[in-house]
Amino acid sequence: MSNLINKKRDWVYSAKTLDELKDRYDSWANEYETDLKDPYKQFCLDMGRYFTKFVPNLNSLILDIGCGTGMVGEGLVAHGYSNLVGVDISENMLAVAKKKNIYKNLRSGDIREIDSLYETEYFDAAICVGVFTYGHVKPVYLGNVLNILKLNSFLGLTVIKELFDSNNEFKTIIDKLPVNLIEKKEVIISGESWKDIVVYNLILQKR
Repeated sequence: MSNLINKKRDWVYSAKTLDELKDRYDSWANEYETDLKDPYKQFCLDMGRYFTKFVPNLNSLILDIGCGTGMVGEGLVAHGYSNLVGVDISENMLAVAKKKNIYKNLRSGDIREIDSLYETEYFDAAICVGVFTYGHVKPVYLGNVLNILKLNSFLGLTVIKELFDSNNEFKTIIDKLPVNLIEKKEVIISGESWKDIVVYNLILQKR
C-alpha cells in the first residue's frame, strides 16, 4: 500500500498542465480519502485548530481554496467554523465534498482566475492546503487571492518545504505583495502509508 500511495502522489505531482492535473484528481476522487487515511486527515483537523489562533471569529466567511473532497473543511467545522465556501478544479472532488454538507457554496475553478469568480474584498479569510506544491500552481497567483480578501484578513497556506527553500520565488513574491508574513511553521505529515511530507504552514495578513 505504501508504494501505491507514493506512486499516486508522484503521479499527481508530475502533471504538466492544469487539464492533466484536473483529470488526475478526477480519477482519484473516490479513493482519495481512503488512500490518504488518518495522517492527512489529522493534519487537516490540526489546520482547523491552527486557524483559530488567527481567525477567532467562528462566523468569518472563509474560502477553502483547492478544497478537494472537503477534508480541510471538516477540520474547520470541527473547530466551530460554519461559514465556508469551497473552490476546486476537480468536479469529482467537489462532488465528494458536496455530500458532507459543510460548505455554503462549492464552485469549480482554479486559483489563477479566482478573483474573477468572487467579488473584490469579499472574504474574511482564506485557507489553501495542498495547492502550492509540485505540478500545481505558482506563488505569483497569491496576488489573485489577496484581491478577494478584506483588508487585515488572514490567508493560511501550506507549501512543501523543499519547494519553498529550493528557490527564492515564494520569498520574492511575498515580499512584493501587500502582506505581512505572520508565521512560518514547519510541520511533518508522517504515516505508514507514505513517505513523510514536510511542509511550511504560512500565515499571511493582508495590509
